[in-house]
Amino acid sequence: MQQGLLKEPYRPYFLLGTSIGLSLFLVWALILAQNVWGWHLFQVHYYLNFFHLLCVLYCFFPSFIFGFLFTVLPRWTAGPPVPPIRYFPGALCLLIGFVLLVAGFLGLGSFRIGIVLLIAAYLINAVQYLAILANAKQTGNREAAFILVAIGMGLVGLVLAYRFTQTNQFWAYRVVRELGLFGMLTLVFYTVIQRMLPFFAGRVLAQFGAKKHPKALYLFSIFLAGYSLGRIWLIHWLEALCALFLAGILCVDLIRWKFWQRKPALLGVLYHGVAWIAVSFLAGAIGAILASRTFELFHFHALGLGGFLVLTIGFATRVSRGHAGKSLEADGLESFTFYAIQALAAARLIAIVLWPAHWMGTVGLSVALVAVLFIWMIKMLPNWFHSPSTPD
Repeated sequence: MQQGLLKEPYRPYFLLGTSIGLSLFLVWALILAQNVWGWHLFQVHYYLNFFHLLCVLYCFFPSFIFGFLFTVLPRWTAGPPVPPIRYFPGALCLLIGFVLLVAGFLGLGSFRIGIVLLIAAYLINAVQYLAILANAKQTGNREAAFILVAIGMGLVGLVLAYRFTQTNQFWAYRVVRELGLFGMLTLVFYTVIQRMLPFFAGRVLAQFGAKKHPKALYLFSIFLAGYSLGRIWLIHWLEALCALFLAGILCVDLIRWKFWQRKPALLGVLYHGVAWIAVSFLAGAIGAILASRTFELFHFHALGLGGFLVLTIGFATRVSRGHAGKSLEADGLESFTFYAIQALAAARLIAIVLWPAHWMGTVGLSVALVAVLFIWMIKMLPNWFHSPSTPD
């Protein structure tokens, strides 16, 4: 069974990411529940929001990202596949780092050592990423270069996270958040979208004629950098302007990729994720103009729950089925998870606008996310453990 799990990098990393997600959202629900009902389950030792952003931005999503990259990057570059001895150490450091973050947050271990192990995981994976590029037979891969920059942003964010635990300076917290959310995750997801969504669509829709647009990636990266700087330095006009351009670029992409076409659920969910990101940046622009905390929270959750999580589940399902030799058609339960996550994202956004201080709703959302992720994991486990490895 272990041999099956290590056949391709995505298998242990996707299992790790799902396990982190289940653990994180369950702990999060319990912490919020004790705020609602006055329980005394945990004595927290770090800022709740700091713990949340570190686990979500630097542990949960990157687990899926690294698994995806180590699986597909050799195909992008026509290089040899990555053996377990090269990708497993990073996954192990990521796992132990997450466990120590949770333990340190609850006063049962060292929070800082957890961050150090996350830094080690990113360094190990960055070295392996560079090794893949060094062995590439096909050079000049712009997407790989953009993703390498994003991994570097994640490393800088983790170093600043360690500094925040020492100095408690709010500027460091803010930069950690912006680098993780925009410098790393948004750049990675958009780069992968540009590379893979036209490829996936072309495999399913015979009439799909749109291709990736190299200029879109450069434009998006420039405005994303401007947006991040605007948020870090509190230049609200720059933040609003760049957010509008980012939303516009995403809308143009959706039009070029024929968003309105009827398509299978496994492909449609990827389009939905892109649309969620466009909505999130529109909310970000409004939030910057109005200096509204409500719209900022709307922006964060539309981006994370509606955009990143939907895309993560969509891409992970697509890769898990495709590389296990299965059809590229999601079954009923998989389609349910796609739409359930989007329904939960919509419910969270409605709650932010109408009931911003309603803790009970947030507890319910966390429990529901645990349930949906668990259902999805049960569906994916046979692909990760028992299925043969098939080139997609």
